[in-house]
Amino acid sequence: MILTMIGCGNGAPDDVPDLVPVSGKVTMDGKPLSDAQVEFEFKGEGGGLSLGKTDSKGNYSLQFGSGTHAGAKVGEHLVRIKTEWSGTDEQGNDVEIEETVPEKYNWNSELTVTVTEEKSSGYDFELTSE
Repeated sequence: MILTMIGCGNGAPDDVPDLVPVSGKVTMDGKPLSDAQVEFEFKGEGGGLSLGKTDSKGNYSLQFGSGTHAGAKVGEHLVRIKTEWSGTDEQGNDVEIEETVPEKYNWNSELTVTVTEEKSSGYDFELTSE
C-alpha cells in the first residue's frame, strides 16, 4: 500500500498538467454577458484548452480539457468568447443561437492573457459590440 501511495504522487493522472484556478467576469458594453463560452487556449508547448461558461452576472470559472479538472495552465493563452451555439434542447428540438460577440473576440480573437500562479481570479474581459 505504501508503494502504491508513493507511485501515485498527488493522485493526478499523468495526462493532466499542473493547473491553477482561473475565474473572472465578462461584460459587453458595460453589462454582464451571460451564457457565453470562454475559452483559454494555451500557446505553449503541448497546448491545451480550458473552458468556462458565464452565468447571468457574467462570471465564469475554467475547467481544463474534458471538464473534470478546474483551472488552466500557467502561461500565455489566446482567449475566445462566444455566444453561438447549436444543438438539441431538453425536448429534442433543434436550437440555434446566433453569435452576438464580435469576431475580434472569438473566431479572429485579439484577446490574450497570461495566467500566473499568483493570480486565480480577476481575469475580466470588457468587450464592446462595435
